[in-house]
This record gives sequence, structure tokens and C-alpha cells, in this order.
Amino acid sequence: MMDKYKIGDFAANLGVTPDLLKHYEKHNIINSEKRGEGGYRYYHLTQVPQILESKKFQKLGFKLREIENMLHHNSIDTLVDSLIEKTEALADEISDKQLVLHYAQHLCTLLRDIQNDNFDGKWYIGKIGSRYFFPHSKGYNFAPISRSVRDQLSNWINSIPVVEQCSRITFHNKKYSDLTFGLSINSEHAETLNLYVEDPVEEINESWGLIYQSSQVGGNPKEQDFINRVLERPLHVLEKHRLTPNGDILIRTLLETLDNGGKYYHRIIMIPLESE
Repeated sequence: MMDKYKIGDFAANLGVTPDLLKHYEKHNIINSEKRGEGGYRYYHLTQVPQILESKKFQKLGFKLREIENMLHHNSIDTLVDSLIEKTEALADEISDKQLVLHYAQHLCTLLRDIQNDNFDGKWYIGKIGSRYFFPHSKGYNFAPISRSVRDQLSNWINSIPVVEQCSRITFHNKKYSDLTFGLSINSEHAETLNLYVEDPVEEINESWGLIYQSSQVGGNPKEQDFINRVLERPLHVLEKHRLTPNGDILIRTLLETLDNGGKYYHRIIMIPLESE
């Protein structure tokens, strides 16, 4: 005769919780026998395979109602189709997590450089990779956008930190003006995350330019004051080395930190240059 176990004993011997067994029973994955006036639940060992199978499919991303169908109703063809769909979803999730992991590792390196005074004022001439820029304000006022575009902006926001805070300063008639705030992302990462890249999102083509690292304490929020303060040192580098700017400037805000009661903004300023 097969032994039967009360729910607490059965759960303890299997390494699960009584609540999990009740949850599985509620979704018709397993059944118990109820005895006595107290309505105690009893289980037996023949139910172990279904419980373990259910745990396996939960780990693969299936909901309990899906698992109930898989165990009791679905054909093998349906199971194959469902598993292929979950496999593709898991691959997408892993790809997204890898981007976040890469960003977190980059952020750790950045913080070490800031700690060691090896960030602010560093610059080089190199390739500025192609990016997308999603503007959300002109100066310090939100730009009007449609409901559908607002939904796409929400998707970009939900893709932070791979999506970064960014601002653009327009270069026109050899002057810098028109500050626009928004979000920015590497073009390849935008494709990986399947982000919206149509109007009003702008594509910033790959170019060569000055990449300048800056750490600055927050200052006057007025638009022209912001432009002058942020660009003062990188423009001095251009003037000193007789380099000619050739296009709008992107300013990626990587991190904000507090030091001695002041808030510091750590940025990468990218200025495209005329080719020689």
C-alpha cells in the first residue's frame, strides 16, 4: 500500500512549500485527497513527477494555466510550438540582460576613473559611433508630441540604462545654440532592443570628432549659460589644436554623483570635426 502524506510532510520531504502545492492544486496541476473534519490534504509519491515537471516549465517562463494545459490537454505538436516561442523569448531576454550587464561593467570602470581623478578633462580624437537621439524638450520646456510617440518614448525610458540621458546643441553659422534635451542610444543597441527609430527620433551618423570627458558641478539652468559652461573647455581644446567643428554636439550624461555637498554631472561631449 502506498503511503500518503499530509501537505506539510509532503512539502518538507520534496523541498517545496505547502503554499506551492496549494497553488498547483488551485490551477488543477495536481489533486489531493481530503480527509476528516479538518479537511487535511494528503498527497502521494505518484504526484512528484507532475510537480517537478511544473517547476521545470515555470523556469522556462510558462504560466500555471499554460502548464495545466500542457500536462493534461495539449498535444506534442502544441508543446513544441509553445516551447519554441518561449525559447525565442528567453533568447531576447538574455540579449537584453547582456546589454545591461555590459553597461553596469562600464559604469564600474567609470566610477573607478572618477575616484582616481582619471576622468575629468580627458579627451581624444576618434570615431563617434552612429546613434539615435529621441528629443523630448526644447530648452527647458517639453516639446509637443502625439500620443503614439509618447508611447514610444515610454519604451525608450523603460530601456534605461542602455538608453542614456542626452542633450544636443545645434551648430549653425559657426555658433552654438538651441539646446535640446532627450535620450540617446547606440544604433546597434537600438536594433537589439527593437526600439522605435522613426520621426521624431533622429539618426546621428558615424563621424570622426573630439570626445571630451567632463565632470562639472551643477550650475545655472539657463539655456545659454548651460551651453557656455559645458562647452568652454572642449572648445578651448579645438581652438588650441586648430580643429574645426562640423555639426551638432551630443552630450551624453553618464552619471550624477554627490561630493562635498555638491552634485556633479559626468558627461561625454562629442563634437564632430571637419576632415582634413
